[in-house]
Amino acid sequence: MLDRADRVIPHTEVVVTELDGDEAVLLHLDTKQYFSLNATGYFIWKQLGSERRLGDVAEALCTHYDVSPEQAETSVLTLVEQLYNEHLVSRADD
Repeated sequence: MLDRADRVIPHTEVVVTELDGDEAVLLHLDTKQYFSLNATGYFIWKQLGSERRLGDVAEALCTHYDVSPEQAETSVLTLVEQLYNEHLVSRADD
């Protein structure tokens, strides 16, 4: 299970296609699985590329979307856990 101190990065075999500037589709080249991201999910995804801690990503989400810290952290951890389970991201330390 991931927590706010973890750092995750996009899997090297994942290709991102941006849709209309604020949504995206992820394609894992090995598994051929697609995963779509809404605007909030795509914002989170873009934050992962800088190897930030998930708590820092939640803070950025809180500022960008004007949501509570608790809601931002829940959103980040829930999405990133799904991405991790689908092998679309991996822990930066692995």
